[in-house]
Amino acid sequence: SNVEKKFPFYSFFSVPVVMLNNVFRASATSGNQDQEPTPQSNDGIEELQKEEVRKKRLAKVSSLATSTNESSEQSTVFSPKSVVEDSHRKMDVDSVGHISYPAQKSMKVANTTGHQSLNSTLMSPNSQKVDKEARSLNLHLEQSLLMTLRKEGASGQILYMGSETTNSNELVNASNMGELICSRLSGKSDVLNAMSYLYGCYKRILSKEVASTEKLRDDLINCRGQLVSFMASCLGCPDMFEMNSLNSVKDLFAILADDSSPTVGTMMKDLVQELDNQEFLTQVLDEMISICIRQLNPSASHAIGNPLANPAFRSVLDDFTPAMNVLKSLVRSDKRVCKEIANVSTFLCDSSLIELPTNMNINNIHPMMLRNPHFIETNGRKGVAVENKTFLGQLLRISPDPMDPKVTQLFQDSLKSPRSVMEGNILDLRKRVAMAQSTVSEILLALLKAGGVAKSNALAWLLQAISLNLESAKDHPSPMLAASPGFSINLGAVLLQLSRPVLQDAEKLLKVDIEYLTSKEGSQIFPADSTRLMTLLTTDSELPPSVASTKEFTFVTQTFFMCWKALHLGVVSQCNKYIQILRGLNHYHAGLATGDPHSLHYFVAKVIADSQLLAPDLLQDIVLFCSAASQRLLWALNADDNGNKTSTSWLVNKSDLSVQQRQFLLTLPEHLIDDLMTLLLFVARTSSSVLKTAPLNHTLSLIVYFLRRPWAVQSPHLRAKFGQVLLQVYLPVAARTHEELWSNAPSVDGPQTTLLEHHNESQRYLAPALLLLYGDVERTGFYEKLTNRRAIMVVLKHLWTLDTHRPAFRGIATVTTAAASTSSSASATPIADEDQGQGYFVRFANGLMNETNALVATTMDKLEEIKKVQLLMQNPAEWGRMNEEEKKQVTERHEANENECKGAAGLCLETLNMLNYLTSDSVIREPFLLDAILPRFTSTLLNVLLRLVGSKSLAIKVENMESYNFQPKVYLYEVCSAMAHFHDTPIFWTAVANDSFYNNGGPIRKAISTVRRLQLVAAEDFSKLEQLYENVQQARTNCVDMDAVIEDAPFEFMDPLLDTLMRDPVRLPTSKTIVDRATIAQHLLNTDTDPFNRQHLTIHMVEPVPELKQRITEWLESKRRPT
Repeated sequence: SNVEKKFPFYSFFSVPVVMLNNVFRASATSGNQDQEPTPQSNDGIEELQKEEVRKKRLAKVSSLATSTNESSEQSTVFSPKSVVEDSHRKMDVDSVGHISYPAQKSMKVANTTGHQSLNSTLMSPNSQKVDKEARSLNLHLEQSLLMTLRKEGASGQILYMGSETTNSNELVNASNMGELICSRLSGKSDVLNAMSYLYGCYKRILSKEVASTEKLRDDLINCRGQLVSFMASCLGCPDMFEMNSLNSVKDLFAILADDSSPTVGTMMKDLVQELDNQEFLTQVLDEMISICIRQLNPSASHAIGNPLANPAFRSVLDDFTPAMNVLKSLVRSDKRVCKEIANVSTFLCDSSLIELPTNMNINNIHPMMLRNPHFIETNGRKGVAVENKTFLGQLLRISPDPMDPKVTQLFQDSLKSPRSVMEGNILDLRKRVAMAQSTVSEILLALLKAGGVAKSNALAWLLQAISLNLESAKDHPSPMLAASPGFSINLGAVLLQLSRPVLQDAEKLLKVDIEYLTSKEGSQIFPADSTRLMTLLTTDSELPPSVASTKEFTFVTQTFFMCWKALHLGVVSQCNKYIQILRGLNHYHAGLATGDPHSLHYFVAKVIADSQLLAPDLLQDIVLFCSAASQRLLWALNADDNGNKTSTSWLVNKSDLSVQQRQFLLTLPEHLIDDLMTLLLFVARTSSSVLKTAPLNHTLSLIVYFLRRPWAVQSPHLRAKFGQVLLQVYLPVAARTHEELWSNAPSVDGPQTTLLEHHNESQRYLAPALLLLYGDVERTGFYEKLTNRRAIMVVLKHLWTLDTHRPAFRGIATVTTAAASTSSSASATPIADEDQGQGYFVRFANGLMNETNALVATTMDKLEEIKKVQLLMQNPAEWGRMNEEEKKQVTERHEANENECKGAAGLCLETLNMLNYLTSDSVIREPFLLDAILPRFTSTLLNVLLRLVGSKSLAIKVENMESYNFQPKVYLYEVCSAMAHFHDTPIFWTAVANDSFYNNGGPIRKAISTVRRLQLVAAEDFSKLEQLYENVQQARTNCVDMDAVIEDAPFEFMDPLLDTLMRDPVRLPTSKTIVDRATIAQHLLNTDTDPFNRQHLTIHMVEPVPELKQRITEWLESKRRPT
């Protein structure tokens, strides 16, 4: 009792807990029988009464405090009383109530009791004023601590504690509140959770500080500081209040998980400071983080001895909110917390988890094992290890998974519910995933701001998450090496959030260092073996010098390029697979009603993809990134741009590049440009309204830049995407006669749909560049080229209607300078610029002819098959003789023919319309008369006429013809109008007269008759058509029968590929074979190889053979005779 009188109970907590631990630890190891047993002892606590344990602890503390006070005047022991007396000097409170103690280390242990000091103060002359302030403080503390020393003050929640204290004062104050708290938490009251009680007191005191006077506010801040000291002591010594504080860390976890108010942030700032003072910060944070990790990765239960058993799947529908709330509260509190988190053993991926064990071969693993999540999580490496074995990876893997039984069941059940239920489920998934993304983003940002080890570890983890997950870029990644799609998408979303300040600020964007792509650090995520934009043009002498490996890059540069690569591995990869999901669902959609497994699989995959990829915030960030990335690329590409300063042609030569531009293009990975186009196409086809959230003029400039430089992008598929982007992103909705949408959201116009009309570079260069692209997409494949050419035709048709673009169409027909080389090897014989310009037009015209012929043939053939089936179905007897299986097969084939006919017929109409409006211009009309184009041009026109009005035209008259996009009258109008444009061109008359489809003029006569009867063209055009027929008939009389001529032609005059008489023989340099120029030119439009030895070949490499050409011409003149 003497000890308690001299040292009030609150003094027990005035001593740093680390000293208490030393005392207790010494008591456990010493042979002195008077020393208190440690709380961990099995027989010490049980043998003593609780009150005696408390007294012995006080005695040890008092002796320690006394010795400390006597030994040094600079003691660092914290005393609440000393803080009260010097509150103005020793305490500071920020705008949110955070307490700091700048003079804490100079505080001394009080030598007098608190109540004695207070009583002496109350007897001063100003006792009435002090008494009023004391009573106000007492009232606030009674309401905050839920305790009173006045019997009349006790109520339902406020407990009377007068019998629990030796203090005679009836007023609660900063001096005696510690003793009261100790008494209440010692187990003699109803308090069962020390941390919850202390935090509740903290909140109530903080709320009362706002309306308090300055003096009262200082007293309340002092009391709040004591509460924080109690909380730190409970966390550091969980047995301090026995059962009430044993689970203090878990209790704090629950507080942070449930309370997201600003009070938590204020409390955590104070608590971290106090924990650090008491040297418990690392210990407590380790325990908190361990709890978070256990919640994020609960142990999976599986059948013992059966590795194929399905473990408990960690579903996105599980509640991970508590762990994420706690982590956000921790990183918001203090930089010291961030540093402790960055030093967690699982923060970075262990080196042992990077490569597969030597005794494990992926190819030998059974496919069933590769579908077992538990097996993959346990044995996976690289990306799988980053996802499942690192601290942040376990947060980013929170995403919907098609293998998740809870998610699968959720959406399968929603098939039977209204659409609103389905949409609600999708929104719920997005919220869960968005919370995981924002949590990781906030953690990384806090670590980066903390600097030092925290920042370096944060960047190291990001680099690991990308460099170890390069497997995800493959079409079929190994599940043992590649992280899940959800993880990769989340990683891209997080880096987009971190990059927002750069994407929204042009000055910061300019600081992005392009040299990162070739640096040692950059090579970890952009490997040297990546496909480059100009691979076919790269030679050893052109490769740029390597950047010094010691160069350090700024955070702006690192996050920008890591974000780009993360999008490539995650979002872009899944965007490419989205169309596959749509096709699968379209094929199996009928099975949804019956629960077909294939149908349900694609349905769940589609819904999951929608929840991940169609999140509005993600799409907005993607559009913003595409805009900023395009702008940064343009700055790099236009640096020292000699070409743009001197060349006014739509076609830029490679020689116009500066050294810096050449080096940049040679090191630029192809997928960087492809990613931008893929992302914009996806947004346009799913949520076009998002496109208006960011300026896209820089992206349009980037597209025009590469279209003007066909040699700069070797991939025809990437060049074809430029046309798709122009259609889906920049064309007004009303001008899109065809567009491919992937969602129910209709396309809407935005600021980007008006750019084509006013964009300066587009006005000058886009139209001819697109005409060239039309021919280049021939190499994208049979099916792809139809879609690509249709997109280009729709864009060209719109540009033709704009007065600002009409002059540019003549560019491809008149180009005489700035023609680009399409090969890394120079031609042995210099080629005139005019010939090169003609070569580009030949590529375009050839593609246009090929497209027209193929589409007309497909349309007519499918219409014949459709008519046969229609007649079959209209014959009850014949249709009735077929069984159900046969009927099903016929019906399915009929539907396929109908769909194919609709597509081909519509595109055929666009093609014929292009022929018509292009040939209406006298300048563009001239190149159609070239020897390499004219014969195919006339054959195409006559072939279409023959199919429309010939003897077989009745075979294509089907029911509901308009439903198949087949409009024969419009077809006939376009063809006749195009031919009428050449009514005064003799060389055209001769070509038509010599064409095998002329058939003595039958198709033209029949067409003229039909046009007159249906009045399809204007009177002026009809007169031109009749004049053309008369001129062709006249030219026919002067034609030579070539079939009869070549019967006795010398073998050396004949083309070895087509067995036709050569008109312009050329020698192929690699095989030394002589062929006709028109023949090899046609061949090279599809492949750039010599047809006789498959060696690389371009049209500029062929060698003219003038002597042979002269002999052929002389021989032909000698054989000329009338037909």
